[in-house]
Amino acid sequence: MGAVLGEILPFAVAIAVSPLPVIVAVLMLVSDRARAKSFAYVVGRLVGLSVVMALVVVFSGADLSHLGHRDHPTTTSSVIRIIIGALLACYAAWLWTKRTKPGEEPKPGKLLRSVDRVNPGSAVVFGVLLVVLDVSTVVLAVMAGLDIGQTRLPGVEAFGLTVAFILAATLTCTVPLLIHLVGGPAFERKLASVKVWLVANEKTVMMVLFLVFAAVLIGRGITHLASA
Repeated sequence: MGAVLGEILPFAVAIAVSPLPVIVAVLMLVSDRARAKSFAYVVGRLVGLSVVMALVVVFSGADLSHLGHRDHPTTTSSVIRIIIGALLACYAAWLWTKRTKPGEEPKPGKLLRSVDRVNPGSAVVFGVLLVVLDVSTVVLAVMAGLDIGQTRLPGVEAFGLTVAFILAATLTCTVPLLIHLVGGPAFERKLASVKVWLVANEKTVMMVLFLVFAAVLIGRGITHLASA
């Protein structure tokens, strides 16, 4: 179980530091009805990740339960890792072309500009959508779910790993909310400066993350194929 946790934890960290969900969390916290909207947004993130992870863990475990030893991933799963890694590398290259150039004024997209208009009810939907529609979150959650499902661990252990992954992946949304509850206006001013930096560097941060995990996935896929 510890070995699997070590493999999936980097994926959780990557989801946690993904700029778009963090920017939305910050914008929620500096908007009207901040606490109610932020709580609803975190609930949406938790629900979205839970659904994605549960589906992947269950189906990957069911599909692979009759194949080989749990410590030896199948050829199919290794090829999937390589393909996803290559796609992530291509996406990183595209993000490089879309990054904010020196001297340019960073402009938030329509998604970010719409945050101020959401209410607590729609913030839940917002949180779910930012899981299922965000390429980086879905890909990383799927890869973590495959790792958990292929281990064929007992149900309680697989559930514990999934919960640990989800909690770690949402830390950058839940911790600011908790700090906001006790930080008051001083914390809101700090959030404003964080928002400016994230908006300006969103694409660059994502590009680096995608390149790193593309290398990890391709490397793991090749290693598993070579040892098959």
